[in-house]
Amino acid sequence: MKASFHSAAAFASLCVASAAFCADEVQPANIGQPAPMSQPAPNLDVTQLPAAAQATLQREGRVSKVVQVTDSGGRVYEATISKDGRNYSVQVTGDGTILSREAAQQ
Repeated sequence: MKASFHSAAAFASLCVASAAFCADEVQPANIGQPAPMSQPAPNLDVTQLPAAAQATLQREGRVSKVVQVTDSGGRVYEATISKDGRNYSVQVTGDGTILSREAAQQ
């Protein structure tokens, strides 16, 4: 009777260890490592934008940088513009609508 109790205990231990091992294999391999950084949006040339967005940004001033961002499910272009010795950040849609205009942070 003692032998069958020890056999049952050993079998139960193996089952628990096996279940724990299987659950451990399901985990992603990068646990304990920092999350990968998201890639910054690539800079665009003004000529790559829709015509209406190009015209609006060129009216605002000299465009030095443009990136495409997604805002509320749509494409928005965020540009850094220089005018009268000051830098501005302007967000414009593809149809040329200005969403925001702010002084650029220095």
